[in-house]
Amino acid sequence: MTSPKLIKKGGEYTKKFLTWNLQQLKEGKTIYYADTTKLYNPITKRIIKRVFDKRSKVVKETKSFNAKFPNRQGSTIIKREGDYEEFYDPELWDETEGSYAFPNSLNEGEYLNEDEYIPNKLLDNFQGESVRVVIKFYEIDDRLEDPLYTSIFKDVSSGTIYDWITKRKNNPGHSGDYNYIINKIYNVPKPPSKFKNKIQSDYWRTLYKNKIKYDFWVNSDFRNIIACLLHNQIGCRLIITRQINITPVEIYQSFANGASHCVLQPIDNWINASMDKASTKKAKSRYVTFRNKLHTYTQKSGIEKIGYFDIYKNGVPQDKLQSLCDELQIKISIETPFNKDKYISHRSVKKPLKHFHYINSSQNHVEVVNQPIRENKGLTRFFKVIQQKKDKVKHNLSTCSFDDLDDVEYTHADLEKIKRELLDKNQYFIFGRNKNGISYIQTIDKIYRVGDKLRDTCREFEKEWNMESYKIDAIKNPDLQKFINKGTHFNGTTDFKELPDISNPSLRHDDMKKAYSQFSTSKYYDGFLGKITDFRRVDNFNEKGYYFIDSLDLSNSNPKFKFYNEKMGWFRNKNIYTDAELRFLRDVGGKFIVKYGAFGTKTRFKFSDDMLNKKHTIFKSNKKKINISYYALWVGKCASMNYNKSFCMYGTREYFNNIRDEHNHIVYDEVYNEATISYPKQQLKNLMHISGQITAYQRLVIMEQLLEMDESKIYRVCVDGIYYDDHQFKLNPVFQDKRDSMTFNNSPTENYLSNVFSNSGLDTEIEGIRMGNEREYYQSLLELGQGGSGKTYSNIRDYGLVDAIYIAPPWKLARATEKEIKLLEDCKIKVSVKHRILNMEFCEKLQEQYKVYIWDEVSQYTEREKEKILKIDGKHIFLGDLGYQLEPVIDEAGLSLIFMLQDDDLCHEVASIKNNSQNPKDKKALCKSCLGYIKRDKTHMKEFYKWCKTEGHFEMNHDNIDNVIVRTIDYRAKDCPKLQQLKIDLRKFIDKGRYSKNRLDIREQAIDHAKKYIKTISRGELQTIYKPTDLILASQHRHNSEYTNLFNTTEKYLVKNNTRDYNNGEIILHRPTEDIKVELTHGFTIHAIQGETIDNPHRLFIDTRNMFSDRMLYTAISRARNINQIFFI
Repeated sequence: MTSPKLIKKGGEYTKKFLTWNLQQLKEGKTIYYADTTKLYNPITKRIIKRVFDKRSKVVKETKSFNAKFPNRQGSTIIKREGDYEEFYDPELWDETEGSYAFPNSLNEGEYLNEDEYIPNKLLDNFQGESVRVVIKFYEIDDRLEDPLYTSIFKDVSSGTIYDWITKRKNNPGHSGDYNYIINKIYNVPKPPSKFKNKIQSDYWRTLYKNKIKYDFWVNSDFRNIIACLLHNQIGCRLIITRQINITPVEIYQSFANGASHCVLQPIDNWINASMDKASTKKAKSRYVTFRNKLHTYTQKSGIEKIGYFDIYKNGVPQDKLQSLCDELQIKISIETPFNKDKYISHRSVKKPLKHFHYINSSQNHVEVVNQPIRENKGLTRFFKVIQQKKDKVKHNLSTCSFDDLDDVEYTHADLEKIKRELLDKNQYFIFGRNKNGISYIQTIDKIYRVGDKLRDTCREFEKEWNMESYKIDAIKNPDLQKFINKGTHFNGTTDFKELPDISNPSLRHDDMKKAYSQFSTSKYYDGFLGKITDFRRVDNFNEKGYYFIDSLDLSNSNPKFKFYNEKMGWFRNKNIYTDAELRFLRDVGGKFIVKYGAFGTKTRFKFSDDMLNKKHTIFKSNKKKINISYYALWVGKCASMNYNKSFCMYGTREYFNNIRDEHNHIVYDEVYNEATISYPKQQLKNLMHISGQITAYQRLVIMEQLLEMDESKIYRVCVDGIYYDDHQFKLNPVFQDKRDSMTFNNSPTENYLSNVFSNSGLDTEIEGIRMGNEREYYQSLLELGQGGSGKTYSNIRDYGLVDAIYIAPPWKLARATEKEIKLLEDCKIKVSVKHRILNMEFCEKLQEQYKVYIWDEVSQYTEREKEKILKIDGKHIFLGDLGYQLEPVIDEAGLSLIFMLQDDDLCHEVASIKNNSQNPKDKKALCKSCLGYIKRDKTHMKEFYKWCKTEGHFEMNHDNIDNVIVRTIDYRAKDCPKLQQLKIDLRKFIDKGRYSKNRLDIREQAIDHAKKYIKTISRGELQTIYKPTDLILASQHRHNSEYTNLFNTTEKYLVKNNTRDYNNGEIILHRPTEDIKVELTHGFTIHAIQGETIDNPHRLFIDTRNMFSDRMLYTAISRARNINQIFFI
C-alpha cells in the first residue's frame, strides 16, 4: 500500500491516510498514529480510543485508563517487561534544559541528564533488593535504511551512535537483542540503620551512587546514556525487574531429558565397549546380560522382555537408581552444581564394575563427566576436569580460571552467537557479563572468552616480576587484610585557600608525568614490600612494611611541613603508614611510637613499556574518548576486591530451588528464565599493599615538591598536581606544565588521604585483630638445639608468621607435625616435604604460595640445598641439631658418576665401564662401578671429595644465615633426669669422635654406655611385649623388613599416597576400605622418624646392629620422653 497524496482535508486526517497509517503500525514501520485521541494495541492489532478525565482542567487520561495501559511508545502500547518501566520519546526531550516531560504528568519536566538519575531510581524504589536494569532502544528497529532516518543519524554529532547501532544490527551474533544498551544486575543496598541526620543519609546514598553511576555515564556532555540516545533522536526504554531470591526446595526428579537418555545411554555405551574388549567367554556373557536388561528383546519362548530404555523412557526416578545399580553392578554419583555434598550416590551390593559420575545440569536431566566433580573440600567445582593447577585436580567451570585456554579470543558479538547456538542445541553452559555484554561462556569442556589486551598485558607484567608470590589472600588472612586496607590511602584534593578565576594569568598548574610510575624519584624510595612474612606487635619500622603509629607529636616538626600537614590531614595519630612515609616523618621532626606492623621481604620492579604507554578506553561517545594508561588501571585493580564470585545460567525456577543451599545465593529472573548464582570465593588474592606503597611514594614526591615552594602561593593540591601563583622555586623534572588543560572540575575531599581515621577509631579496631607478639626480624634464622627443646613448638605457634609452611625431610614427620597443628586454634600452617618444595617439577608454583618456610631437621640438609633454599624469596627459619642428629645421606655413587662425566679424562672411563657392564642400562650398577674406580686411585679420590665439598654435598653450616639462636632447655625429657643425663653424655661422645681417627671405637663406647641406662631384650621378649602402637627402629631397611615379617599377622600400615581421609607417611592400624596405597610396616629407619616424639605409654625398640655413627644412636634415643620407654634389641 503506497502513501496517499492527500493527508488532510478540512483540517482532519483523511480516512485513506489513517488506513495507511494503521498498516504502517501493524508492519512495525512506525509507532505513531496520526489521531492523537487513539492508541494502537499491537497484541489485538486494533485501534482503541483514549479515555480522558473530563473533570481535569488540563488534557489527561483517567487514572483507570492510564493504569490499564501504562507502557507505551509514541501511540503504541508496549507489553510490560519489568516491575518498573519508563519510556522516552525524543519529541518530549528538552535538549537545552536536559529534562524530559513524561506524558500524562502535571510536572513540567524531570531533569534526566545527570549521572545519578538511574542510581536514584534504584535507591528510591528497590532498597535491599537485587534487580536487573535494562536500557534498550525501539524506535529505529525497522527504519535504519529509511532515507529520512539515515540523514538524521548520520549527523556529525551522532554518527558514532548510528554506526554502532548499524554494526550491531547487521551482526548475526546480536540478532534479536542488538538494541540492548545496558543489561546488568545490581544488588541495591539497604541502609545499615536509621540515620541520625540527613547528612549521614546523603553520604550513604552518595557512596552507592558513586559506585555504579559510571555504568550509565557517557561523557561530560551526556552524563546519562538515556540523554545521549534522546539527543540522537533514539527513543528508548528503562526496565527494572526484581530478581527473585531463590529458597531451597527439594524436588523429586526423573532423569531422562536430552538428545538420548541421559542416564542410560552412557551406561549402554560402556556395556558395548566392554563387550568388545572382553577377553573371556564368561566376561562377555556378563555384559550381554547387562545389555539385555537395558534393551527390550524377545526370548526364545516368544515372551517379550521389556528393557530399562522402555521402562524408564520418561525418566529414571530417583528412588529407582539403587535397583539400577544392583542390576547392572555399577555405582552412580549425581552432584548438583555448587553444592558441598553429593546430591545422590548409590552403589551395587557387589563391588561396582564402573563408577558413573553425573551432574544434575537441569531439571530431570544429568550429564556424564569423566572425573568426580569434587576432589577437594569446599564448594563443588562443577563439571569435568579442565586443567591441572598447583598439582591438584581442579574442576573450574564455576571458578572460571582461564590459565589453560586456547589462544582463540572472541568478541562480545561472537559470544552472543555462541550463546544462541548452545540454547538452540539445549546444551548446558554458564556465562558471565560485564557492561559491554557477555564476557565468557563455559561449557562442560570448553571456555570462550572475550579478548582483553589490558588483562593480558597486566598478567605478563605480573609474571615478569613474580607478583603472584606477593599476593595476600584476604580469605585466609582476614586480619592482615584489614590492617593493609586501613593503611592503603589514595590521594585526593585539598584546597589551601579560595580558588582564583581559571583565567588568572599568574595561575600555574604543574602535574606529575605518569604519576604512579614515579616512585623511584622520591628521596625516600627504597623498593617495595613484596612478601609479607610477619604481622605482629613491634616497636620499630626497620623493615619494609606498614606500621600503626601512636603518640604522634608534631610540635617540633618543620614549620612548612606542619602547615601542609594541617591542611592535608596526612599524618594523624593512631593510623597506619608505610615505612617510607615514617622515615620522612622522622626526618621532618615528627615524633611517634610504633605499635604494630606488617612487614617482610623487599622487592623492586618497574613498569614495562606496554604498561606505561598503552591505554584503555573507558568511555567513548560522539568521537570523544577517555583513555587511561594500563599501569594506572592496574594500580586501581590491585586495590579492589570482591569477596563473592557470580555467574549466570538458564533454567527453571524449580531447578534452582533444588540446587540452592547454605553455600550459595541465587536470584532468578522469571522474564528471562535466568539465574545469577553467587557464592563466597575460596581465595581472594590481591596486591593492595603494592598499590598502597605506590600512592605513598606519589604523595611523598608531591610533598618533597611542596617543601621547595612558598606555601602562601599554593591554591590546591589535586591528587598528583599542584595549583599555585607563579613564583621562583626548584621544580622536580617529573612535573610538567598543564596550564593549557587546567580545570577546577575536581571537588575537594575531607582529607588529602583517603582512609585516615580519627584519634581513637582505628585503635579500637586494631586491638581486636589477631597478630603475633614481638620477635626480632631476620630474613633467615637458624635455631639450634637438641630434640624436644621447643624449636618446632614455638614456631608453629607463632601467629605472627604469614602464609607459613612447615617442611620436613620425610612425610612421616610432616604428617605427625600436621596433627599437632590441627590441635591449635586457627593455625593455618601447611606441611610438606623437602623434596616436594625443592625438586619437583611444580616447585616454583608451590613456592609462590608461601611467605615463610620452616625447615625442620636441617642436620639432614646439605649445604647445596641450603643455598638453593636461600634463593627462594621469603623468610626462612631453619630448625635442627647440627652436628648431633643424623647428617644428610650423601649418594656418593651417584655423585661419582657426575664427577667423572664432568672431567674430560675420566669421561672416557665412564664409557669403558658401561661397555664392560653386564647390563649397560642399569644406572645404579654403573654408579657403583664409577665409585669403585675412583676409590682405587687416591688422587682421584682426593679430587672427588674436594669436588663434593666445593659443590656443597655435605651437612649444611651457618654461613650466609642472618642469625643463629641456640636453645638449651630439654622440654621433652624434663620429667626424666636419667634420660636427660644420657643424652648429655651421648653428645659428649659425639664431640669426642667428631675429629678422631677412632670414631668406630668411640661409637661402640657410646652404645656400651647407653646400655647401662637402657634394658636389652631378645626377639622372643619383643614378640611378647610389642604392640602396634609401639615403634621399632633400625639402621637399615633390610632390618626393618625382618620385623615386618616377624609381625606379618598384626595390622600396621604405612600410607603411601594422599587421599581425602589419609596422608602419605601416615601410620594406620587397620586396612582401609577405600582404594589407597598402603604397605604393611613394623620397622622404621631412624632417618624416617627424626624429629618425632614417642609419648608415654608407647615404647621405643632400637635395633643397634650396623649403627654406623653415634649420631644415629643419639637421634634414636632422643625420640623418647622417659628412659623406661626405650629397649635395645
